[in-house]
Amino acid sequence: MIAAALADPSSSSPKEGKMPVDVGKTLRQALSKLTTERQRLDRQIGAIEMALEASDGRSRARPRGSARANRKATVHKARRRRMSAAGKKAVSQRMKAYWAKRRVQSGKNRRTTGKKQKEAAAGKRNAAASAKQ
Repeated sequence: MIAAALADPSSSSPKEGKMPVDVGKTLRQALSKLTTERQRLDRQIGAIEMALEASDGRSRARPRGSARANRKATVHKARRRRMSAAGKKAVSQRMKAYWAKRRVQSGKNRRTTGKKQKEAAAGKRNAAASAKQ
């Protein structure tokens, strides 16, 4: 639009069927539109500034070189939490109760050993007995 306004008005003649361009009028229209646009932008900027002030003036974004960016450079080893003996015992008791309940619900009240396990246990007992003699 502005480029058309800046075009040389003498180059277009009435013989070609084009109207002469009033540069002043075109520039005033462009200025009016730009002024309206600036007012709209000023209102939006004001709304954003008010929102920032309402949030204690802090912005959520961090600037470059912030603590978060610098933290990547220095990697700290995470501290490992240790469980006390009492805590381990409590967890052990809870898990024993949990699995006992599961066994009862599934109908397996006692452990069953296979034939090979019984034979291996008997062989170990015999070997231990013969070693003592």
